Amino acid sequence: MDKEISKLMRAYSGSPDAAKKDRFIRKVRAEGSKPEVCYLSMLKSQMGYIRPYIWILSLAVIAISALRLKVSEENVSLVLSCVMPFFAGFGFIESFRARAYGMYDLEMSTLYSAKGTFYAKLTLIGILHLLTVTVSSVIVGVSGGGSILMEGVSLCIPYLITSILCMETERTSFGRDNSWSSLGVALLVAILRILAENFKQTFVPGPAVLCIILAALAVIQALEIRKTVRTEEYAWN
Repeated sequence: MDKEISKLMRAYSGSPDAAKKDRFIRKVRAEGSKPEVCYLSMLKSQMGYIRPYIWILSLAVIAISALRLKVSEENVSLVLSCVMPFFAGFGFIESFRARAYGMYDLEMSTLYSAKGTFYAKLTLIGILHLLTVTVSSVIVGVSGGGSILMEGVSLCIPYLITSILCMETERTSFGRDNSWSSLGVALLVAILRILAENFKQTFVPGPAVLCIILAALAVIQALEIRKTVRTEEYAWN
């Protein structure tokens, strides 16, 4: 009896139209899928989420550079070199702000993934810092009659050292629980930069040595970024 009823029900309902079924599935998938995200639009959207003090710090660095145009102070280069570690430290804190405030889960549920947001912030802050260092190097180099390239090198070295140490610190349990530890790293690098200035009387590294140091730090920085991204991917997955 049950088998007869089942046969009657199948015969009554009939078989679905395969073409209509396929069109329906395609329509639902198209409406339910996420829209394609342009990386440029992602950068624009994240620009508004970077806190104002990051932009103010960039303007402050350029303003310090402009002091040399006004007063021709030789110590402006040293001051800028000591500011660079804090410049890098605050930028690092901003890049990891979502983790510091426990917002990773919220970012994962938005249109932009946590990974995409992290990349966007890192790219924006990196571009901003690169432009700031470039403008400062040009101002100080031109006003002091020195080499723009070497001014850029002298600014980039403490910046990269701080960034590398911050990434290493962030991968420790202490660094993850204390985002402001980056400023402690920046203070240490600034103190070392001042101490290095006192050793100029006995040892002055030439341009070639400084360029080699910068190149080595750039390679290490790239490896550190790669390592950090891999670590973050484990957290995202």
